[in-house]
Amino acid sequence: MKRVLLALAVALAVALVGGAEAKVYSGKYTIKPQIQSVEAPSEVQLEKGQTTADVTVTATITWTGNYPYTIKRTPTTVTFAVDGQTVDTKTINPPYKLGDTRTVSTTLKLTEGKHTITVTAKFPDLPQYGITGGTATQSVEVTVVAPKPAIPTHLAGAVVKDLLLAVPALMLLDPFMGYPLSDMLGYKTDLQNFLDDLGLREFAENDVGAVLPAMVLATDLLAGWGLDHNVMPNTLSMLDVGTMAGAVVAPLLYALGVGDVENPLVDLAQELGLEGSAVITEASAVGLALPTVSTVLGYLADKGVATAAQIVAPVVKALDQLLTMLASPIAGYLA
Repeated sequence: MKRVLLALAVALAVALVGGAEAKVYSGKYTIKPQIQSVEAPSEVQLEKGQTTADVTVTATITWTGNYPYTIKRTPTTVTFAVDGQTVDTKTINPPYKLGDTRTVSTTLKLTEGKHTITVTAKFPDLPQYGITGGTATQSVEVTVVAPKPAIPTHLAGAVVKDLLLAVPALMLLDPFMGYPLSDMLGYKTDLQNFLDDLGLREFAENDVGAVLPAMVLATDLLAGWGLDHNVMPNTLSMLDVGTMAGAVVAPLLYALGVGDVENPLVDLAQELGLEGSAVITEASAVGLALPTVSTVLGYLADKGVATAAQIVAPVVKALDQLLTMLASPIAGYLA
């Protein structure tokens, strides 16, 4: 009779937790959830006009331990948190047993920026039945990026800027190349006279510094591309700004009478077959040094050097605003 009563008592305890999430001996069994994987896109792009992106996160859950029965009554809870704040809770309902797998999904609304998604699975302790539960956690990073512009705004602004600078750039570059363009168009003499009036004819014909305006046209495009795609934006922007400054400073210093300086670069220029007395003047040296120094500063800013970033930030911001302003008529037309 005693054996019958004992068997009935054990059966009743098992039934209360559902098939044996139970045992009268404390701590005998363990049921621990494990997160096998958390799947979410690493990067999501906002659509035009959106402030949040819908991101689906899927977690695969399994259970380990030494519980020999099917879990029939106790659920496992799965919470989803964004940057430490719980935003959704799901429940995995029985029946399930150790070794089974279940997937749980939710859709989160994320704002622009980088976010940490944390999934936590928890099976509770059931001390009255001698069952020890557990908790498992796993995180993934999701970055939400701004929508791509309908046109590359900064690059479009750079093209407009190049068109505005094309005439003065060609006026200095054409003589250095031997007047091919002006000769073909029939204004070679007018250009020579104009350069004579400015005192820049010798500079334009013989000085490597005359190439700086052409460099401006190229670096404008590089800076616009870098700002649009966030690729070394400070480095490429400061290269452009330094080249623009050099293109202005070099002829100005030359016109003010800064003298020639002989150095190894002169021999190199002559070996490259540059016209006549192709000397590197002090004016050109300063003009070429400006983009070199500015590019190094920009590179340091991109690498996170605080002092460089403080110096570069207002300059890059001004270029950003200039290119955006120049692009606005085109953007409005193509939008």
